[in-house]
Amino acid sequence: MVRDFAIQGVSHGKDRYVTILLPNSHHHSALRREYSGMTNKSIQQFGVVVGRFSRVVACLFLLISFGGATAAGKRASWQLINDRQKNCVNVANQNDDLISYYGVWVKGSWRSNLNAGLDGAPAGSVIWGDYLPVPPGSSDGIGSLAYVVLQIAPDTPLGRYTMNLWVDDGTTRETVPVMILVTDDCGGY
Repeated sequence: MVRDFAIQGVSHGKDRYVTILLPNSHHHSALRREYSGMTNKSIQQFGVVVGRFSRVVACLFLLISFGGATAAGKRASWQLINDRQKNCVNVANQNDDLISYYGVWVKGSWRSNLNAGLDGAPAGSVIWGDYLPVPPGSSDGIGSLAYVVLQIAPDTPLGRYTMNLWVDDGTTRETVPVMILVTDDCGGY
C-alpha cells in the first residue's frame, strides 16, 4: 500500500512537468513517473487529483481488507434448532399458572450475546427469559441454553396459537415456529 508520496512540479523555460515519487520497498528507492507539457495551474490541479485519488484507494483498500473480514466475521456461524416445541395450558384449572417454557436450542458458535423472545403470543401474555442473554460461546445443539417463558392471560380464548421463537446476536435473527394449546383439558394432549 502506498503510504507516502511526493509530487514535484518543475519548470524549465517553456517545459513544465510533474514528477510523482512513490516509495518502493523492494528497491529501497523511489519510483519516478514524469508527466511533461503541463502548465503551473495544471500541475497544482494534478497534485490535488492525485492526492484525492490516493486517499480513495487507501480507503477502498481498508474497506476491502478489514471491512470484508469484519463482515465475514460477523456472519452467523450458529443456527437456531427447530425442536417443534408444543405446550398446553389448562385455563379451567385454577391451580395451573398458565406458564409455558420454550427452550433455546442453538448449534454453532457466536461472538456476541444471544437474546431470545417470542413474536405472535396471544394478547395479554407476559414474556420473559430464563438464563438470557446467553454469553458468547458455542454449542453442539443438544440441550437448551436458555428458556423463553410465556404466561398467558387467564381470559385467553381457547385455541391453538402458533408463535415465532426468535434468537438474535445483534446482527442476525433466526426464528422457528412454536405452538401453545389453550384449552380447558390438557389430558389428551
